[in-house]
Amino acid sequence: MSISHNPIVYYGNECSNSINIKEIILDLSNLDIFSINDINKAIILNDNIIYNTLIISNSLFENDLNLSAIINIQYCKTLIADNSNLTTLNLDTVPRNIKVLSLKDNNINEFANIKRTKKCKSLLKLDLSNNEITRQSNYRVRLLDMIPSLVYIDGNKISKLERRESKELNKGIINGLSKKEKEDKKSTTLTNNHNIIESLKQQLVNAETLEEIDRLEQELSKYS
Repeated sequence: MSISHNPIVYYGNECSNSINIKEIILDLSNLDIFSINDINKAIILNDNIIYNTLIISNSLFENDLNLSAIINIQYCKTLIADNSNLTTLNLDTVPRNIKVLSLKDNNINEFANIKRTKKCKSLLKLDLSNNEITRQSNYRVRLLDMIPSLVYIDGNKISKLERRESKELNKGIINGLSKKEKEDKKSTTLTNNHNIIESLKQQLVNAETLEEIDRLEQELSKYS
């Protein structure tokens, strides 16, 4: 890590139960950060500061981020890592206290790049704007299925329709296919099978040897 400028700590106000609380924002952006170790070194240099918002944008991460390994992350509610060379998002490492996660302008290209062993039920806002994954079929609904606690995706509030479609995802959508698309695919498969069966039957009628008859009957048995 090459610290071209000192980490910036500044304060804002947030209201909780009508009481104004100091919000501590730790800005480590533009510090040529490559790893979690670099983040932790910067936090240690700031006397192990406890922060509510952590900004690590414009970093050059070389590996997956294990967010739970960041010092004092248990106090953080907002984490911003825009334009930081990220190719994956491991939801299992996102602490439950993180409510807002911004990963705009990264290289998360598809749902296979989002890792999880269980559904994430703590995030309220996730921003993946300008990642290729946003071009995926049924992107918002599929993301909501993975993170049912979300209220905003890419700055836009989730609609009632999207939430309903997410709940019905496993009933009607698999791997990005809608119910109609699934039915069309099934219909196409049945039609193709029917054509194959008819062709085999015709070949069986025209068969001239026992060996050929046995082979065709075995092929037909696969479709029974």
